[in-house]
Amino acid sequence: MKHRKMKRIQFNKIILIMLLAVLCSMVNAQHIDKVFLDAPENVLPYVNKTLKLEMLEYYKQSSKKDTVQHLLGGKAVLVDMDTVHHYIKLQPAENTRMEIKLFPIQHQKTDSASYVIGVIHTVCAPLCSSYVRFYDHQWNALPLNMPTLTAADWLKNKEETKDGIPIANVFKSSFIEFSFDKILFHMSVKNNSMNLLSAEDKLFFQPFIQEENKKMDVFSDGKTVKVTF
Repeated sequence: MKHRKMKRIQFNKIILIMLLAVLCSMVNAQHIDKVFLDAPENVLPYVNKTLKLEMLEYYKQSSKKDTVQHLLGGKAVLVDMDTVHHYIKLQPAENTRMEIKLFPIQHQKTDSASYVIGVIHTVCAPLCSSYVRFYDHQWNALPLNMPTLTAADWLKNKEETKDGIPIANVFKSSFIEFSFDKILFHMSVKNNSMNLLSAEDKLFFQPFIQEENKKMDVFSDGKTVKVTF
């Protein structure tokens, strides 16, 4: 009898753990959904709450990415959503991409208020370039401590010259593209500026340029956000 009772208790514990896991998953799903639905107009213009609800329902119910018509008449689509890792990616217009990801406040778990919201807006016209913003859980903008990157940051040596030409002077404009890692708390940074050069110039300058993407980590105390290499 005692052995059966112990087995019943262990079985009940397993059931309880499974129920808690399901509940946490449901809370997470509601969590990122709510953050997306509450995004203000200055962050996500032309896509009101009704359209956001439509996008969420289309994504959950359909294997294909159905579009909605935003308030300017163009098309918007929810491209990806990870409720476990609090991540959403959408295409609010034909040549734009938007990513939303929740980052935990240091030494705390991501619950109903203990997180900051990271947003990346990327415009491709045709080269892609991004800007990054962070907000508290009520969508108030947070101060951001983050280095300003240019194409020159991908040079192996900024003092290098070739045939009397300073390599750092090659890029007249910088097109830097950011994207969130879906799972980890960092961003990938890509230099698209090489695509400004002719094929001949690319071959000429390629030995002096690092082609791999950079990685930047995100930290927050809830009041400010710091992004570092």
